[in-house]
Amino acid sequence: MNDVTREPGEASTTSATIVQPALERSPRFPKLAATFELLVAGLLAWGNFSYIPFGNTVGLFLLGSASLWLRWSGWGTIGLQRPKSWVKTLAWGIGLGIAIQALDLQIATPLLARITGHAPELSNFRSMVGNVPQLLFWLAVTWSIAAFGEEMVYRGYILNRAADALGRTKLAWAFAAIFSSALFALTHQYQAIAGMIDIAVFALIPATAYLLSGHNLWIPILAHGIGDTIGFILIFLHRYPGL
Repeated sequence: MNDVTREPGEASTTSATIVQPALERSPRFPKLAATFELLVAGLLAWGNFSYIPFGNTVGLFLLGSASLWLRWSGWGTIGLQRPKSWVKTLAWGIGLGIAIQALDLQIATPLLARITGHAPELSNFRSMVGNVPQLLFWLAVTWSIAAFGEEMVYRGYILNRAADALGRTKLAWAFAAIFSSALFALTHQYQAIAGMIDIAVFALIPATAYLLSGHNLWIPILAHGIGDTIGFILIFLHRYPGL
């Protein structure tokens, strides 16, 4: 074995580990691996994990975390990092959350009720009406499992992996946004067909905002949290349409 002489402080080129900080630069998992992950994600989204609270989101979060770790990456590489401007991020996130909820209540929900004959099924939240502990519980869920967990999973991990599987072209990103929104709707089967359609359509808005903002995951997180907060307060006040 030949000895290699190095000056003190000189790094070894044979033992140095080259870390690929971004998903699109990782050579370890090609398109086939991304496709396999999406199949697993689809099964997790479709499955019934009633024995695990919020099991779909938990399972997908673990899958996403494992995938990122195996590719020497992290949630920061897909947008969960300090934005260039918190002011703009807050403005866009809060504004989108209010706009989405307003459009949903004033236009989408009545239209879907007319087309399908039913409004989104929200009876699971009926116990929240006038119930402060229930309201506080669901607000806590909103800003943890829903806003952070679901946006990290669907607008972060799944959207990026779908784009990976399709070559990360402009068309691939567009299809990835649609795919991640549809998969997100699958986890809301309890809201019946009207609710799933409603969620799939409106999920495209934060997905688009995520892409147009340069993959700023904070915008969909804030929009999701604000939108759900408004909705739950309206349910608490017994002002939510169709409930």
